[in-house]
Amino acid sequence: MSRSRSARGDDEPLRVFLAAGERSGDLHGAGLAKALLRLCPGALLTGVGGDAMSAAGVRLVERYDPLAVVGLLEVVPRLPGILALLSRVRRRLRRDPPDLYVAVDAPDFNFRLMATARRQGVPIVYFIVPQFWAWRRGRLRTLKRLVERALVIFPFEEGLLRDAGIPADFVGHPLAEEIDPPSDRADLRRSLGWDAGRPLVALLPGSRTGEWDRHLPALRETAAWVRSRRGDIQWGLSVAPGLDPAGLAKLEEEGLIPFKGPARDLLAASDAALVASGTATLEAALLETPLVAFYRLSFLTHAAARLFVDVPFFAMVNVLAGEQVVPEFLQKAARGDAMGPALLSLVDGGQEAGAQRKGFRRVRTLLGSPGAYERAAREILSLLDRSGSTRELQRSPRGASR
Repeated sequence: MSRSRSARGDDEPLRVFLAAGERSGDLHGAGLAKALLRLCPGALLTGVGGDAMSAAGVRLVERYDPLAVVGLLEVVPRLPGILALLSRVRRRLRRDPPDLYVAVDAPDFNFRLMATARRQGVPIVYFIVPQFWAWRRGRLRTLKRLVERALVIFPFEEGLLRDAGIPADFVGHPLAEEIDPPSDRADLRRSLGWDAGRPLVALLPGSRTGEWDRHLPALRETAAWVRSRRGDIQWGLSVAPGLDPAGLAKLEEEGLIPFKGPARDLLAASDAALVASGTATLEAALLETPLVAFYRLSFLTHAAARLFVDVPFFAMVNVLAGEQVVPEFLQKAARGDAMGPALLSLVDGGQEAGAQRKGFRRVRTLLGSPGAYERAAREILSLLDRSGSTRELQRSPRGASR
């Protein structure tokens, strides 16, 4: 049961709290916020996020920056800042509960705040659920206890959640409407300042400092291996917003040219890519840019993951397809003499690249039709009944339009 609206007055705006814990969640939170404001212009959106959510009309009570870390060892030095942020947001939720709490991914962060919101009688919607199907299935119990509805962006998640007793709707993946393959990669290269007549390979080490530090050696090794066999390739090294790593001039001397624009633009202009696993692998697939996926974790994090992870693939493209569409290299396998041959085979668009693009088109069909953010916003607003003095939850399952 939600809080009584009459306690504040029926003429006050709908208040929605959105919580994102890293850059990808910030972008999705921004898309959802824009859709909510289009459908309910008078709504007051507050939350935890970054620049994208702020620009979309969300009044940030905190920024997610202290939370943007991956791994067990990596989180330790940031614990004081993370705990302080959680404490401040909890106090705010207790002092001034919203009408609705919308969690955007970031389970380790959101689960703690959701418990506080729930104790205040605030209904909770989870948009982009944690990857429970890959590891830590115990989180399903937490979702069942805390959320009114889960809005998922991968089609197979809906049935898995409903089987666990959690109301869920597949709303589609936002990237499916945002990204189309480029019509002329050479023209794009020219517009970004690259030589249109030479192949371009995109190197995406990830958006966090820890990822950069772990992945850059593998990227340098791979580029060196390929350069020793083919010298006409251009190398674009994506530097994510907010990252300011040292040694960029040295990398440029090695032929790895830093690119500080949107990684999506670099991927669209490239003939092939070497991508640290994450959303970027899906972006590359939708752009039909052939890729090699890789990832390196700290020793402790990888040891822990081996105990709990139960999926045959780690690249989302392969998970969705149910088969290996793109080659994957994990931990020690992510080295130059292993990834170099796989990458080189893709550059000229031959048989391997063609097979990947065929798989990419199949993946696109699985991600739903355009309108994911609006479908999610409609589902969120449908949970609240505005006809009475209280906002009652509609617990019966509602199928999202496909």
